[in-house]
Amino acid sequence: MIPKINKYDFYLYSDFRNGDNPHALIQLIAHSNEFLDEISLSAEEQKAVSKRVELCEILYEDEWASRNGKIQFFFDFTERKFVEEYYNKLILYAKEFNFESEIPNLEKTVAFYIENEIEIKELAENQDDDDWFDKVQTLEAKYKYYYYAVEKIAHQIVAKPDDFCRDEEGKSIDPNYTGKYKDYLKNGILKREYSVVNGQILGEFIEYDNTGNKRKLSIKDGYFDEEIIKSWYDNGQIEFEKINSSDYIYWHKNGQKETERIGDVLKKWDNQGNIVQ
Repeated sequence: MIPKINKYDFYLYSDFRNGDNPHALIQLIAHSNEFLDEISLSAEEQKAVSKRVELCEILYEDEWASRNGKIQFFFDFTERKFVEEYYNKLILYAKEFNFESEIPNLEKTVAFYIENEIEIKELAENQDDDDWFDKVQTLEAKYKYYYYAVEKIAHQIVAKPDDFCRDEEGKSIDPNYTGKYKDYLKNGILKREYSVVNGQILGEFIEYDNTGNKRKLSIKDGYFDEEIIKSWYDNGQIEFEKINSSDYIYWHKNGQKETERIGDVLKKWDNQGNIVQ
């Protein structure tokens, strides 16, 4: 079994210029609810895939549970041995999956917990105290041992996606693909059209609603919408068009122009075509 993920999500979250995207890419693997059963993998290959998926699950849990800081993440561990077991497993994975550079901080994280175990447990048990937040922040400021396993594994996913997943059709994802893709809803209705250049979403991006009506045309650069060029109402009538960097036109839903800016001239109309400015 190997996770299936949508190609669009893969290419979207492969753009690491957005700081959250490495975590989102890990989440795709960790929380996939579809798996490819019929793929031919040797027992050794399947074991390796299972380990990679488990690693993504651990890293996603770690990152998500640490969103309020490492101290509150520690609250989830009722005993020291669970902290040690958790990080020992991460250390083993670090050796196996080439993020050994993070091992010193993983080990220091365990040492930090042991050194501050009594205070951490007291904070976990007394979260209604008036000075609880200040105490958590004071202890949090002492934690300096951040590790970047998420980023390291996310780069591995992008470099060799076949080691972690397949696309929604059960096919290999080309991390360097250049071309156009179309995504469809389960009922066969077109959902979006987009271009990929060297594994990054780049260029025209067209979105459709659930009935197949075109709703938005934008120029997309990876994770970021650079600009909206056109949009349409749900009845198919054009709503907006960008002519250039300063000029644009808006329409009422009945097809009558609403606003037009050309150069320094701005005009407005009501939905009956009467000029209002």
